Amino acid sequence: MSRIALISDIHANLPALEAVMKDIEQLQCNAVYCLGDVVGYNANPSECLEFIRSLQIPTVRGNHDEEAIRENNPTGMNPVAYNALMWTRQQLSEEQKKWLRRAPFQRILPNEIVLVHATQDKPNSWAYVTNVDTAT
Repeated sequence: MSRIALISDIHANLPALEAVMKDIEQLQCNAVYCLGDVVGYNANPSECLEFIRSLQIPTVRGNHDEEAIRENNPTGMNPVAYNALMWTRQQLSEEQKKWLRRAPFQRILPNEIVLVHATQDKPNSWAYVTNVDTAT
């Protein structure tokens, strides 16, 4: 039986990423996939991105990854997320931003398993579930 590990919402937290990957290694998973948001909020966006790249972990793009590669001023973010995003943009190299741009919004695995950060019907739409109507 194969084991697949899914990681997501790393948000530039390198110590947490290292701890999770150590657990994944101990569990002897056959494959690891990242469901996005490698960057954002925390202190190590560049290091986390390089960690994921070095292990060649297939990754889909999350909303914080998307905002980190845009040129425009983000709207609709809370002040903490906004400040972290503006700082993150300065930390990433052009090569790292290029890697994020190449990350697809969805990946389809064997057996029709679809990986997305958002929703399958709108994989690049970042709707937050904040009430019952949105959840429905």
